[in-house]
Amino acid sequence: MLKRGIPRAAAALLLVAVLVLAARLLRIVPAGRHRPLIVLFSVDTLRADRLGCYGGPPAMSPRIDAFARDGVQFMDAVSQAPSTTSSHMSLFTGLLPPVHRVSNWVLLEQARRQFAIDGSLAPGIPTLAQHLRERGYRTGGWHNGGHVAASFG
Repeated sequence: MLKRGIPRAAAALLLVAVLVLAARLLRIVPAGRHRPLIVLFSVDTLRADRLGCYGGPPAMSPRIDAFARDGVQFMDAVSQAPSTTSSHMSLFTGLLPPVHRVSNWVLLEQARRQFAIDGSLAPGIPTLAQHLRERGYRTGGWHNGGHVAASFG
């Protein structure tokens, strides 16, 4: 249960609905040009065997399965780090964790000193959202966890 009493399954389905609706509303397609609609849907700590689109029981995730059927589903993906913050920053920048140097380890004072990290992305490193914006897309992000918060960059 979330703090407000919304079951996690309902919150996840609501998130999917909001992402799909937002993606459709935010899409900009100039006259004469077609650009793909891009929606990145990432769920932290969700096991693949709990989703029909990855071989689990189809009745468990019908809306996510439909979303996957209508888009590009990655069947062989590898996380670049064993933590949410670092792996998502790699996804958003295309850089490995030792290069982007973003980690939620900054929450631990000793790790922050030992690895000389401040926890946020350096201003000169462009993100996927910035690259898309430069190409005329409107971008937005929604999350329900502090490990992908704006404070990390």
